[in-house]
Parts: sequence; structure tokens; C-alpha cells
Amino acid sequence: MTNNPTIDGVSLLPCPFCGRAPRYVPADYVDNHGQPWPFAECNPCNVGAPVEFWQKRTGFDYSAHAQETTIARLEGRITQLESEKEFAAATYQAARDRIAELESGRGEPVGYGTFKNGRYGSWLFRTEPSAKVHLKTANNGYPMKAEIHALYTAPPAPVAVVLPERKSDSGREWDSHYVAEVEGWNACLDATAALNGPAK
Repeated sequence: MTNNPTIDGVSLLPCPFCGRAPRYVPADYVDNHGQPWPFAECNPCNVGAPVEFWQKRTGFDYSAHAQETTIARLEGRITQLESEKEFAAATYQAARDRIAELESGRGEPVGYGTFKNGRYGSWLFRTEPSAKVHLKTANNGYPMKAEIHALYTAPPAPVAVVLPERKSDSGREWDSHYVAEVEGWNACLDATAALNGPAK
């Protein structure tokens, strides 16, 4: 086989699908009489035809068609990449928001609510997807535009622990029972203070 884009000095027409120069195959095929049947083939497109039919295509700008096909394919790829970029950006932001939530000490959300015009809706949803499903038909069967907020329980208010005064065994050192009582009392105060952390 030879790679020859011309026959008797006449160039083979380009591939109708990609616009590339075809491969000339002079002797791999035979006709009904057992004679060599020259073919033109385009390997990237996996197409071919007898040269006599391949060359009958006229009146069509194959290079322009190939260019339009390539442009359409690239534009489709750009659209796909833009969609993937938006999804990646949303996933990234969701991860950053989740990290911020965990670092804020609020823990896991107890539910999700819809927020519109400065007010929360009357429904509480267990998951964010269930809130999104609700919004699809919330406006009398039609979609409603609203934000979805994660809801958390309020952190408990700090409680100040006031400990009683410490006792002293001054002046009663001779009373071993009282000294033991004072030591036990003060030890309890020290343990309670340690559990509540340093005074602020």
C-alpha cells in the first residue's frame, strides 16, 4: 500500500467529515471481476469508498465544512468545561462554608429553612435537598426563589459559678476533727474551681 494523495496527477478530495487528506489504497480491494479496486480512506474517521465514487463529490467546500465541524466540537467542549467549572466552584465554596461552620463551634445544623424578603418560612426541613425540592413547587405549584439557610441551636449562655468562701482552721489547730473538715471543704472548692476553668 502507498500513501498517494493523487491519481494521474489529480488530487483526491479531502475527507467529507474531517477535511483531512485521504489515504490512497490502490490494491487492497478487488471488484466483482477480481481486478484491483482502488480506494480512498480516512483512518481517523474510519471511512472509505472506491476512488471513482470518492471523487464524484462536487460543489461542496469540504474544508469549510471541516472547519465548521471542528468549531462546533470545540464550542461544545467549552460549554462542557464551563459547566464543570461552575460545579467545581460551587463544590469548593460549599466545602469552605462547611469548614467555617465547623470552626465556628456551631456543630451540625439541626435543620434548614427558606429565607425570603428578610423572613424565614414556616417550614423546617431535615436536609438541604428536601428544602430545594420544596422550593420547586412552593409558589402554588410553581418554583419559588428563596435562599436556603442552615439552622443551628443557640449556644448555651455561660453560667457564672459562685463558690463559697474558703474555711480556715486558724485558732483551732488543736481540733483534729475541725482541721479535717476544713481540709475537706477547701479541697472540694479547689476541685470545683478546676472543673469550671480559670476565672474570667
